[in-house]
Amino acid sequence: MKNGPQECGPPLTVAYFLTFVIIGVFILTNMFMSIVLNGYNTSNEQEKMRINSDTLDQFKKTWMKYDPRAEGLIKIEHFNNLLIDLILAELRKLPTKGLQDE
Repeated sequence: MKNGPQECGPPLTVAYFLTFVIIGVFILTNMFMSIVLNGYNTSNEQEKMRINSDTLDQFKKTWMKYDPRAEGLIKIEHFNNLLIDLILAELRKLPTKGLQDE
C-alpha cells in the first residue's frame, strides 16, 4: 500500500453505483415530466371551463348594478333582471355569423 488504495471495493460496487444512478435519474426525470404534464393538463382544463375569469368579472359587474353597497344580497324582485342581464352579456360574446343583412 505504498501509493494508496488501488480498487473501489468489491466488483459489485460498480454495478450497484451505476444501477443506483440510472434508476435515480429515471425516477427524477419521470417526476419532472409528470409535474410538467400535470400543469399543462390543468391549464387546458381551465381554458375549457365554461366559467372562467372573464365570466366571473362580468358577473361581478352585473351584480354590482343590483347590489351597489356590496352587502351580498339583492332583492328578489331584481333576481330576474340579474339573470336576464347575465344571459344578454353571454349572448353578446357569441359570434354573429349568419345574422348579417344581405
